[in-house]
Amino acid sequence: MKIQTEYIKVSDKKLPLAISGKKLVIISDLHNNVIGKNNEILKKLLKEIKPDGVIIAGDLFNGVGNNINSKDFFEYVNSMYPTYMVKGNHEDNLSYSNQELLDYITNYSQINSNFILLDNNCTEVFGVKLYGFTGDEKAYKRLFARKVSVEEIEKKLGIADKNCYNIVVSHNPEGEIKYSEWGADMIISGHLHGGFIRIFNKGIITPQLKLFPKYTSGEYAIGDKCKLIISRGMGTHFPNPRLFNKSHLIVLDFK
Repeated sequence: MKIQTEYIKVSDKKLPLAISGKKLVIISDLHNNVIGKNNEILKKLLKEIKPDGVIIAGDLFNGVGNNINSKDFFEYVNSMYPTYMVKGNHEDNLSYSNQELLDYITNYSQINSNFILLDNNCTEVFGVKLYGFTGDEKAYKRLFARKVSVEEIEKKLGIADKNCYNIVVSHNPEGEIKYSEWGADMIISGHLHGGFIRIFNKGIITPQLKLFPKYTSGEYAIGDKCKLIISRGMGTHFPNPRLFNKSHLIVLDFK
C-alpha cells in the first residue's frame, strides 16, 4: 500500500513563536495494518520527515484481534518522537475484547514519558494548547449518530482560552461547527477513511453510511477562523474497502 504525504502550512497571528518551523505529523486509522514489513515503509517515511511530534488521531489499533502490528508501531513511534494520542471508537471497543491492551495504552505514559494520552484533557505543545476529545458510542452509530454539542465539549474540555491557539483532536469530525463555536482554531480528525472509495478526489460514503460527505480528506475552512484537518487514515478493517484511496500521512508545517 502506497502512502500519500500531504504537507499543510499553518499560519495564524495567534500562533506562538515557539511553534514556528515545527512539524507535527498526523497518523490515524492504521487498524493493525502494515505498510511494508513491520511497517518499515511508514517508519522510514517518518525518519525522512523528522517530525517534532506525532499526533495519533484514533484507531491506531483494531477493536478485535491481537493487534501485534499496531502495538509494535505504537512502541516504535513513542521511542522516537513525542506522541499525543486520542482514542477512537476501535480503542474504546477494546474494553469489550481486550481490556489488558486498553489498560496498556491508557497507562503507557508511566512507561514512556514521550507519550501523552489526550482523553478529555489538554497539554501544551510549543506554546499551543492541544486538546483531546473522546466521544462516546452513540457518536459512532450508523445512520443515527448523536451530534456533539458545545455544552458537551465544554463539560469535557473546559472553557477555551481565546487568547491561545487551541487545537482539538477528535477522532470523529462530526460536529466540526460546535468545536469551532467552543473556541477551536484547528480540529484534527480521522475516522472517515476518506470516504472509503474515492472518485474525482471525492469520498463516497462514511462509516455512518452518509453518502457523498462534505469533508473527507485534507484541509477545510470552518467559518472564518477555524481549520478542519482530516486524515484519510493509513489502513482499513474488514469489511470496509479502500479504492483509489492511498494511505494518507499529513504533516502540519507551522510558520
